[in-house]
Amino acid sequence: MSDRLLPKTINVGQFVALERRVDGILTLTDLPRLRGDVAGEHAEIAVELVFLRDEINRPIIKSHIKGNVTLKCQRCLEFYRQPISSDSLLAVVANESMAEALPDSYEAVVSEDNSVDLYRMVEDECLLSLPLIARHHATDCDVLMPTMSGTLDETMMEKSTPFAVLEELI
Repeated sequence: MSDRLLPKTINVGQFVALERRVDGILTLTDLPRLRGDVAGEHAEIAVELVFLRDEINRPIIKSHIKGNVTLKCQRCLEFYRQPISSDSLLAVVANESMAEALPDSYEAVVSEDNSVDLYRMVEDECLLSLPLIARHHATDCDVLMPTMSGTLDETMMEKSTPFAVLEELI
């Protein structure tokens, strides 16, 4: 565990005005939604956040998130370490319509009162970094994957239709 504590909730306006940079370590106890999706109890996520304004004076958060979590491979059902890494450019906006108007290079953080829950924001980025299906790399997995060898015979190459059975009846 690190002694660098990341503040849970911040006022974006104040952090942007000071062009603050914060970094810290979050654990699974800080991220309950992520804890529900991973297999292990221990993980540390390193977080670096830089607060600034873009060329049109929009409040921006540059985030870099990195860590490892334990997942259960869905092929062999063994545990493995999955790296998490995310670099994002987040724009803080007041409502959904402003979020929709953002350029594609930005992800939106909607905050009506200018406060942002950093733990929830980091947790969202971590969840988006997880694979849809947890599995080892094929070379690291104990389960042998079926492979096709030889050539396909002509009957396999024929296109089968659901009405082929009806044709045989005639």
